[in-house]
Amino acid sequence: MDKRDNEVRKKVLLLFGVTDEEAEKDIKTIQEWMTTQPHLPEIMETKKIANFLIRNKFSVEKTKQKIDTYYTIRTLIPDLYLNSHPKSQRMQHFINTSYCCPFPKLLDDTDLLLFIKPSRPDFFELTAQCFNIMEYLFYETYVASTVVVYDFANLGLGDLSKVPPSASRKMVTATEKVLSFRLKALYLVNTSTITSVVLGMSKTFLKAKIFERLHVFHDVGELKKVVPVGFLPRDYGGTAPSLEELNDMLKIKFDEYEERFDKLDKLKVDESLRPEKLNNDDLLGFYGNFKKLDVD
Repeated sequence: MDKRDNEVRKKVLLLFGVTDEEAEKDIKTIQEWMTTQPHLPEIMETKKIANFLIRNKFSVEKTKQKIDTYYTIRTLIPDLYLNSHPKSQRMQHFINTSYCCPFPKLLDDTDLLLFIKPSRPDFFELTAQCFNIMEYLFYETYVASTVVVYDFANLGLGDLSKVPPSASRKMVTATEKVLSFRLKALYLVNTSTITSVVLGMSKTFLKAKIFERLHVFHDVGELKKVVPVGFLPRDYGGTAPSLEELNDMLKIKFDEYEERFDKLDKLKVDESLRPEKLNNDDLLGFYGNFKKLDVD
């Protein structure tokens, strides 16, 4: 671990009141538990386990469940990952026509800053892109929570009317259940005349406490009040690289982790080897609801 990485880790652990020794103990506990779960296809790396612990506020039992879900859902609901590899034709089209890219530095050394500007309202592609970003970040750094800037400039009322509320709700649930996605703030920009529609849709699939973290900015210049200028792309009046440049950086990262994404396509749990019958009400309930949704 380099000096900078170690500083970020210590700052994130401090947020949760956890010492480095306590974190190492929990990581070892999770790794030892994974060796007793023959249905799981691999033993996670320590940094990835640390990120799962962080996202689950260092609850060891909850982390075990989320790690199991991370693998199990790929076998239980393969449609969720259909054509989600960054090199697939579907995802190549998305990354070449839309923006969903992380800023290369963490806000306050703890929070991921994610910029989203889709060209069309495809929640499956957007969710897959988020999954892929989070996947490589598991190995890159430590993330306490995420700040999202969502730009609606390319979307109109006609586009939003094509999005079934159930689709957006299920994709948000998938992100929450699989990745323990911790949203710190969601900033909506360029909503103009569709503001009421966006807010109405958001209320249908966001939990109340998450909805309270949603903020609408009618003027993109207002973003400077909540995001440092050095972290804002030039598209929004900042001094940071443009969305296009951030997107190019993301493509490079996906290339670097291509081997991992190739492996992910093949990772499956072997339910015949599971020590105890699957008993995860959240996962099974999500599975039942998801199967009611047609995936394009």
